[in-house]
Amino acid sequence: MAPSFQRYYRAAETRSRAAKVEDTLVSTYLLSSDFFINGSDETRLVRYLAYYDPFIPCGNPFARPAVDSSTKT
Repeated sequence: MAPSFQRYYRAAETRSRAAKVEDTLVSTYLLSSDFFINGSDETRLVRYLAYYDPFIPCGNPFARPAVDSSTKT
């Protein structure tokens, strides 16, 4: 990396390592919970479901089941 870019990179990084780890843990927990499944409702109790793995296709918390309202059961 060129010296001019190194100075800019260091100056732009203001968060501590602890803050970065905290953000990672909170993000992973929310993705592993029912928070997004329940519509990101902050008033509801957040429950842990399973560890979020981005390589498991059914583990997407933003996925919604496809419901065909034209068929009657």
